[in-house]
Amino acid sequence: MAAYARGGPDPAELENAKTYLTGSFLLGLDSTQHIAGVLVQMQQDKLGIDYLDRRASLIGGVTLDEARAVAQKLFDPGALSFAVVGDPADVEPTRPPRPPKF
Repeated sequence: MAAYARGGPDPAELENAKTYLTGSFLLGLDSTQHIAGVLVQMQQDKLGIDYLDRRASLIGGVTLDEARAVAQKLFDPGALSFAVVGDPADVEPTRPPRPPKF
């Protein structure tokens, strides 16, 4: 995570993400309920009535520098927490366990 925070996505990763986001969006609009949910979310986020027309160009307009800046912010190793699912015997703790709060 620290390496990704420093370097962020490479150009191919960014293009793949853009392609996925623009290409998969319509697949989620497979029912009246999902369409209504998107329209409600657009209103709650105050995205404007033309958001669906602008969405692809907004995603396409994200630059590599912008994506790397977000990666630095989101993947800050000091601010990350991880949840491990599975057998705890296979996991080595990285910090001492905290006492339970009552």
